[in-house]
Amino acid sequence: MEKMEIGSEQRKELWLQEISELKTHVLPSTRIAICGATGAGKSTTLNAILGVDILPTSGMHACTTVVTEIVFHDSDIFWGDIHFLNVETWRKELRVLLDDIGEDFHSEEGRMAWEKLHAVYPSIPQESVGKMTIDQIISSDRGLWPVVSLDKVLMLTTEIANALGTTQSTASSDVKEFSRTISEYVGSSNEKPGGGSRKAMKHSWWPIISKVVIRCDSDVLKKGAILVDLPGIGDENRARSSIAPSYLKDSDCIFILAPITRAVSEQAARVLLGNAFKLHCPNCHFGSFADIQNSITFIATKCDDISTAEAIDELHLHDNPDLMRLEGNRKKFQNDLRKWKEMEKSASKQLQNIRQRTKQIADAVDKDEAQIQALKKDKSKDQHITDRVLRKRKPVQASVGSSRKRIKNTNSGDLTVSDGNSDTELFSDLDESDLTSLSETDGLDDVSGDDLETLKKIKKLLAKNKSRKIRMIERQSKAQDQKEVASGQVSSLEGVLSANQRETRSLCALKRSASCTIKLKEDFRSGLKELNVAHERNHHPNDSTGPPVNLYRDYANVDLPVFATSSRDYLKLSGPKQYDGGATTFTNLEDTGIPALRRWCQTLAEKSRQRSVESYRLRLRTFSSSVKNYLHNHDDTACAEREVLRSQWATTTSEEEAPSDSGSESESDLESDREERHQASSNLLASLATGPDEPGGITGYLEKAFGLVVDKTTLTMKNTIKDALYEESKLGAGKAEVEATDISSTFANSMHWRTYRSTLSRSGSFKDRDLNVELIAPMTWNMAHSWSAIFDIDVLANFEVSAMQAINEGLGLVRRSCPVALVDRMNNQIDLAKDQAKQVLRTRKNTARKTLKAFQKEGLSCVSSHVQDELEDAYDEAFQERGIGSVARQKAIFQGHIQRHKTEMFNSGVDALFQDIDRVIAKVGVSLRRALKNLAKQVEICLSVVWEEPSRENISSADDERIIKLLDEILSQTEQWGDAT
Repeated sequence: MEKMEIGSEQRKELWLQEISELKTHVLPSTRIAICGATGAGKSTTLNAILGVDILPTSGMHACTTVVTEIVFHDSDIFWGDIHFLNVETWRKELRVLLDDIGEDFHSEEGRMAWEKLHAVYPSIPQESVGKMTIDQIISSDRGLWPVVSLDKVLMLTTEIANALGTTQSTASSDVKEFSRTISEYVGSSNEKPGGGSRKAMKHSWWPIISKVVIRCDSDVLKKGAILVDLPGIGDENRARSSIAPSYLKDSDCIFILAPITRAVSEQAARVLLGNAFKLHCPNCHFGSFADIQNSITFIATKCDDISTAEAIDELHLHDNPDLMRLEGNRKKFQNDLRKWKEMEKSASKQLQNIRQRTKQIADAVDKDEAQIQALKKDKSKDQHITDRVLRKRKPVQASVGSSRKRIKNTNSGDLTVSDGNSDTELFSDLDESDLTSLSETDGLDDVSGDDLETLKKIKKLLAKNKSRKIRMIERQSKAQDQKEVASGQVSSLEGVLSANQRETRSLCALKRSASCTIKLKEDFRSGLKELNVAHERNHHPNDSTGPPVNLYRDYANVDLPVFATSSRDYLKLSGPKQYDGGATTFTNLEDTGIPALRRWCQTLAEKSRQRSVESYRLRLRTFSSSVKNYLHNHDDTACAEREVLRSQWATTTSEEEAPSDSGSESESDLESDREERHQASSNLLASLATGPDEPGGITGYLEKAFGLVVDKTTLTMKNTIKDALYEESKLGAGKAEVEATDISSTFANSMHWRTYRSTLSRSGSFKDRDLNVELIAPMTWNMAHSWSAIFDIDVLANFEVSAMQAINEGLGLVRRSCPVALVDRMNNQIDLAKDQAKQVLRTRKNTARKTLKAFQKEGLSCVSSHVQDELEDAYDEAFQERGIGSVARQKAIFQGHIQRHKTEMFNSGVDALFQDIDRVIAKVGVSLRRALKNLAKQVEICLSVVWEEPSRENISSADDERIIKLLDEILSQTEQWGDAT
């Protein structure tokens, strides 16, 4: 493109733009939200999916306190971006926290607010909070009490104040180091281990962080999956537990997690599953179930946590053949283990006795040697020493303990236990004199005083004791071998028994997982059916003929994806987690459920990318074909033939002079043919005549035709939606008006007065309740069926057909006006232009559908936002009430406001809804109009190859061949790519 002199600036501009878009094309990503109650195992499951311990986990407290997105990047470096709230947002939050605290730290609202404030500013004493302003709190980490103006405070280099409104980054190639660093931002603990004074405590970041983005190299993320770890619902800190539900609507898919022991009954899981279903599958309420599988997944976690006895009883597995076999083996192993433990115990006791006797003999040898040395050194004292030493020596008893069992080696080499009447069996190969000498050491007291005789006796005794010592050492070695054999058998049997128990646990866990999966799927189907029945009865209260016909649907097609997983065993089996012992339940990775869940994440990401990939392939093929055809356009066709087409179909404005037909006067044989072809298309062109500043030719023709198509499409969408929804919405507004006072009263009476006050301060939304949503519930419930049904209708069905019809008509005019010599080339370009147009129209139609789909999820929320705005004055006025009787006055003020303004409030809510619908449709129209305008130019560029010839002045034949070869290679690859997919 840089070397070639392209025939028109428009062509060059569009082609360079196309090259830029092809080079910078980004495949779509799939955002998967991981949510569940605190302690459900979200972070551990994410670590298992990623295959690396990157997120902090704990069994003691909530570890994830901020939204944490995990995305792919092709690098060994772990990277984290921490996005902080801006100053104004944090100031508003502080104002609400101070209102909640008031003068009572012990109320639930006060405790929650104090926990959040104290996490950021641990140096503030509790008793000082009520006396401080927001400016003083923000500057408190420098101890500036009282403080100067907020502007000056924020200029100070304080850690908290300087972080607000910024994005900070951290990176490391070591995952443990990175995990420790990132846990400071996503974790909630701000106390030093073992406690400490207030000054020793470090602040937490989580209350002032909007989100954390982690980038790492993981196979699961390569295909576009973005995993989002959400703070747990049901967390003891409700301020952060409310983050999860609000984030669900921004995700493409939701993973609901709950421990398998409570997955079927846990209320938190049911609430999240219900909210996720309503947000992501609004069509599925009334029969269109295709969205469920791609939108919601349920994960039962901690499948390794199981009691086999309870599982066998609950699942009625007593007659299971595999379990019966395992139980039989277990009993046999336990019986053998008991016998070998007895042998080990007997062998240990005998070995202990032998060691004691060996030590006694060794002591006797030492004393004998000491006597001999003493006699040699001082003969004058021989008798004295002999008498003194020998009288103190105690006999070495022949008894070796009270054990009545010993281990014998049999011919087979096995060990057996035998009874003995005497422990002297241990010394069975000692002669009688040896056994006697063990008890005769005291006889030396009667030795005469002759030194030589005494010395001889001592030496003789020493020799016997040494001999006995050697034999006892041999016996000790044999006893040690016997004990080791028994211990080895015990250890082996314990391992076999442990493997048996783990196989039993694994089998019971897999059976429980299968049962839980079936139960969850059935409950989901039943809940969906109940929802539909309740809605139909509410929608047709006077119909006594029974359930509507449209309730008889194939609910068996509702297949909620469910996975039962054990992240802990997976991490231990796969290697990353080398602590806490080995896997407790499962013996192979597949049974942990994590490999299947990893594949599911990749499948979800692949589905969204397949359409984008195919669109890219077609776009690349069409563009390459256009360039190739343009480069090949250098035959010897007469310039006059080209000029005929160019004069009719090339883009011009009325201010431009039509190009001269130089050379055409001398070619009289072509003149008549040109006039006929020109006249054939003049009438239609006249009907779509362009203005003075609008392009002419085929581009102008198509832009006019496309404009009519877009106008018709948007008008059809508006009328279709209005016809289907307007009467329903007005009827719903009337129902909401009738029930508004009762709903408000019930809402206020259902909670503690402090909670009600906190709700007023937050414009009706606090914890898991939203008064604005509850007020419009009768209206949205009445509209639910029609709202879902209208988006099931393909309101864009005629768009693609109408646009393609306009293209065909325009290309038909071009074909009929084409000189005979250029017909074949023109037909090729027309086919190419049609392929390009189909691809563009399909892409734009899908984009428009996505826009409508996104609006379908959140469209009705605009009514609750409108109601919230209408009630803002009532919220503020009621909140200002203080003192005795303030609660009653708050309720009266709010109820009175609703009573006076409810009619206007709900009717104007309907108007706001349809204004939003018009806005979205207009947005779709603008997008379509822009895309079709560009398509009109692309069609002309494609056709203009026939009437333009590229300049060869700045490009050599070698370069020309190289470009053609490159384009042929690209086209060949795109064809192979298409065949492969």
